[in-house]
Amino acid sequence: MQGAPADAPAPSGLEVLIAEASGHVSVHVGSAQGPRVDLVSHHVARTATASEVVGQRRMYGWVRGEVFFSIELAAFGHELQSYATGRLVRYTPAGS
Repeated sequence: MQGAPADAPAPSGLEVLIAEASGHVSVHVGSAQGPRVDLVSHHVARTATASEVVGQRRMYGWVRGEVFFSIELAAFGHELQSYATGRLVRYTPAGS
């Protein structure tokens, strides 16, 4: 993986199946190295009522106890472009 430190562990190969409420099912392939996971769609299938999505790219990263993610879609006749980004943090109720 480009930009990885020389002493970083070797990337691991991943195959991931993602089913979404939008009516899409996709097979992704990618790698995990350290706290980062990179996935690219290999096949995308959809129901008759789902919108046309022909490709996806996803990145997940673990940074200081939080999960960051980025999703890119090729859909609606457009090339791959940013669709969603976000951050997941652990919720700790007040007084806990």
